[in-house]
Amino acid sequence: MRILAVDDDPLVLRFLSDVLPERHDVVCCAEGRLAIEALSTSTIDLVLTDLRMPPPDGFEILKAAHRRTPPPRVIVLSALNEARAAVQALQEGAADFLVKPVEASVIRSVVAAAESSLFPTECGAGPPVADEQDFGLRGESAPIRLVRRLIPALAGSGEVVLVLGETGTGKELLAQALHAHGPRRHGPFVVHNMAATPAELAESLFFGHVRGSFSGAVTDQMGLFEQATGGTLFLDEMDSFPLPLQAKLLRVLQEGELERVGEERTRRVNVRLVAATNRDLRAEAEAGRFRQDLYYRLSVFPVELPPLRKR
Repeated sequence: MRILAVDDDPLVLRFLSDVLPERHDVVCCAEGRLAIEALSTSTIDLVLTDLRMPPPDGFEILKAAHRRTPPPRVIVLSALNEARAAVQALQEGAADFLVKPVEASVIRSVVAAAESSLFPTECGAGPPVADEQDFGLRGESAPIRLVRRLIPALAGSGEVVLVLGETGTGKELLAQALHAHGPRRHGPFVVHNMAATPAELAESLFFGHVRGSFSGAVTDQMGLFEQATGGTLFLDEMDSFPLPLQAKLLRVLQEGELERVGEERTRRVNVRLVAATNRDLRAEAEAGRFRQDLYYRLSVFPVELPPLRKR
């Protein structure tokens, strides 16, 4: 393959050039402008590009690559704290992303997968090299493959994820994958379906209570957010979260703080929230049935799961 490696750090370019197999023709560019020129004047099979560079950055290079016919496969490299940018790049057509610093074995594996996909005959007989996990979310259509490519980026970010999709599309499977492949994988994974929550018990269920705070409260009780501390809380049917408690939920997400029912003491919690809904949460917010500020806080990373008929 003819590979274009783009990064404004010369040490990264040297590393990529050294670890790639010698049979490939590697073109290194330290500026986005030179990379776009190379794309317009040369045949490129694979692009390995940083995202954050002086303009033109990795997104401009991605656009330039897609103007080619046929377009080369583009793999973006990004730091762990650039999950939002990595997700955007995948949504705009990047084939994959790698988190810096990247191990040599990972580079070789990704390049081998690209080579097997682009040149199956030259790579020999046998099954193609797998270039993605399915995470239990099976299917071969473009929409479900995009979701699978998003999972590693989202798992590493630790941010709130809002999962959209019809009933039965695998929203809990996606939440499990985000938990299992993220830094909280050794913590608890707590699941709750909002539709099964009695309104009169909701505040105690989510935020906990202290003994004597109401009739029947004979002991102190942790809520779901405290139970999930250090791990992930998955709330399905998020549109059913009681409107009077949404301000308290927003405080948990923004400040990492809550108070149990009947208690004035503030408690710290450290929870990653994955919320899911099969309804249009934006429409619910516009109709006044859901807080708009909470909607915007939840929809930092929206992921739409395609229905089974589109997989």
